[in-house]
Amino acid sequence: MASRVLVLSLCTFLFACSDSGTDSSEDSGTDSSEDSGEGTEEQSVEDRRYCEILLGYMSGTVIEIEVWGTQFVSDCVLESWYALDAASIQAEYGALFIEMNGPRVGLTDFSDFESTTGESRMYGDLEMKVQSSIIVDGPMENDPYTEGTVEQVSVKGYWAGSEVYQLISPNGDVYTMISMYEGGDPPQGVDDLDTLSERVSPPEGWTWQSVVLEEDLSIVAEGTLYTVQDEFKNTYQRGS
Repeated sequence: MASRVLVLSLCTFLFACSDSGTDSSEDSGTDSSEDSGEGTEEQSVEDRRYCEILLGYMSGTVIEIEVWGTQFVSDCVLESWYALDAASIQAEYGALFIEMNGPRVGLTDFSDFESTTGESRMYGDLEMKVQSSIIVDGPMENDPYTEGTVEQVSVKGYWAGSEVYQLISPNGDVYTMISMYEGGDPPQGVDDLDTLSERVSPPEGWTWQSVVLEEDLSIVAEGTLYTVQDEFKNTYQRGS
């Protein structure tokens, strides 16, 4: 499988960033791996929603991308997000290019990752933090069903009993959906995932499936994050 640097919601975070799962040991001071799924309160879409701004700069012969996101910092209020002017932001910070990545909804039940710095700034009414820095030394492709890699150490996943959506590659690698893209035309909502099987068209050799987990699923990135996206920009991750 061809490998590339993927410019998307990196929970780099992960691509790092985080997918805004229900837990973060960085914020709560607890180890999410020791938590039980029983008795936890389901978060609303608003609580799980996050947005990212990717700013690209030339650094010598490579491109460095700063990933700014609302994860664990502030809510991604849609009115505030759509009020942002990408061209103005790009000019204000002198970026070579800008990518408005969102809004997205984190789907995992728990998430724990190593972020980069504590630096934050305001973009309009939205406070964002540097989630990661990505170095690109080759073509920046963003084709569906093509694996991308980002440096990151993270653990995220789902509790037993959760329904998850997965892509299986021709060589048998299983990628589990970690975030949903709300943008698009028409916009996509969480309820639309129930009919995603009728709308996705994986290439030959790929399989899409939904399963109810019989046991907890942890998706671990031990330094490298491996992801793919479908044609609706939903992001799936496999373990290292």
